[in-house]
Amino acid sequence: MRGTGLGADETAAAVLGAFREAAHQEAALDRVAGWLADSLDRALHENDHPGVEEEFVTLVLIGVGPDGTAEIVNCGHPAPLLLRGTEAARPLELAETVPPLGVLDPADVRPPVHRVPLHPGDRVLLFTDGVIEARDRAGTFYPLAERLPRCARGGPVDVLRLLHEDVVRHVGRQLGDDAAMLLLQYEPPSAADRPEPAVTAVQLPADPARPAAPPVPPVPLVPQQNGHLSRQ
Repeated sequence: MRGTGLGADETAAAVLGAFREAAHQEAALDRVAGWLADSLDRALHENDHPGVEEEFVTLVLIGVGPDGTAEIVNCGHPAPLLLRGTEAARPLELAETVPPLGVLDPADVRPPVHRVPLHPGDRVLLFTDGVIEARDRAGTFYPLAERLPRCARGGPVDVLRLLHEDVVRHVGRQLGDDAAMLLLQYEPPSAADRPEPAVTAVQLPADPARPAAPPVPPVPLVPQQNGHLSRQ
């Protein structure tokens, strides 16, 4: 999201509220994105703070079906990274780019749905641009895709802790509030479990020294093809 302050907080609240509603009404992620575009457009026109005409929201929506296929919709957000075993981290980029919400007319927001089959143990890292734009004293950006496999030890909490420590070493100081990471780990259900896929999601604050940010709302469960929806 562009900007900070009261206006940005109002916009974020409007989008989060719309997401909670849309996730229970729509199974298709592209339609959820369209719903959010409509809500954002209304919120921006209702607010009259300076710079409202330049505000926009980037987002990633992920749904995991019972067969382990992840569906991804991306509107202007950094591409999530897929980590599979010992392979190099692979960005889940779409062939067709879509601008952030707030740039296009809501009627023109029709993002493509990218489908990726997940394997047991696959991890998907979502992050804000504050992570990949973190620079060292020489001005070099943090190479997240390169460093992620080196930090992929232990469970999701361990991976995020190691990543956070590595970014801090790269920058030489604690990160700002706009740097956050969310890690999803796919584990298929056993025969005795319910048919929905099990996805572990763990979020680590970028700066433990700062006051904790408001908690991320629970990821809604959609009973059709999309097992879980995650927003960042």
